[in-house]
Amino acid sequence: MNVHAFFLRRDRVDEVSVSLEAKEGPSWTAPTYGGSLPHDYVHLVVEAAFGLSNGFWGRVGAGWDPGALNLAAQAARARGYPVWGADREELLIAEALAATHWFDPTIGDGPRLLDIAATCSDFGMEMPSRFGLNQVAGATLAMRLSRAIFKHPAHFEPSLHVTFSTVDPQRGFAEMLEGLEAHYESLERSG
Repeated sequence: MNVHAFFLRRDRVDEVSVSLEAKEGPSWTAPTYGGSLPHDYVHLVVEAAFGLSNGFWGRVGAGWDPGALNLAAQAARARGYPVWGADREELLIAEALAATHWFDPTIGDGPRLLDIAATCSDFGMEMPSRFGLNQVAGATLAMRLSRAIFKHPAHFEPSLHVTFSTVDPQRGFAEMLEGLEAHYESLERSG
């Protein structure tokens, strides 16, 4: 299944709208991190780049509604991720990936991979052995392009539209990366 996600920043809120294949999916808002990319967008990129099919976006693709789950967690005053189900391993790994310093130009791919391993450990998880420098380099490039598109002066409102494949996240990531590169090049040509 493909999850089509549209991210729009308005004032101090990031709006996320999702469609699942041909039908409308959930929508939610989240506080913005200011000049950075929306947190849920960062999740989408890293989960695709590292092949996670049961992280945040895999669950959205399965019909989970993050807005409703966050309200349930607040109502229950739950800390952590109990409302996201018992099998949270990939969700925690996704959080470790999202917490990585993707925008720091002084950190290379090797140290970034070590940072991912350390953050996974902090979350009580072992970094999957399939994670490597190629995924780090791809995710870093996607973050760099996404940020440039999101902040490009040709955009009236900062926005991004991307697709996450729950069936084959890494193949979907390759397509996403091609789309980001083409989008960035078209923005640069237009002005």
